[in-house]
Amino acid sequence: MAPREPRRNSHQRGYTRRWEKAAKLFRLRYPICGMRANGQRPVMSRCFEEGRTTVGFQVDHVIPHRGDQTLFWNECNWQVLCAACGARKSAAGL
Repeated sequence: MAPREPRRNSHQRGYTRRWEKAAKLFRLRYPICGMRANGQRPVMSRCFEEGRTTVGFQVDHVIPHRGDQTLFWNECNWQVLCAACGARKSAAGL
């Protein structure tokens, strides 16, 4: 079995100043946990499922991009999550 490569740092994974600006603008347009572009249904937003209005904290990639820059920058693959929903989704490995 080949040894695993160490995980690249956030900047190497694409989370640059450009991402910070894009994510900030996205959160301004979609400020509530579970909001997505084009009214798409969120993934793992308990706030949305329970009808709660919780301010979003982070922009999440619905489908993990795994370095795919097309998927990384596709806003249809983004959603806003609060800290609790984001942590729950990450813990689930999604």
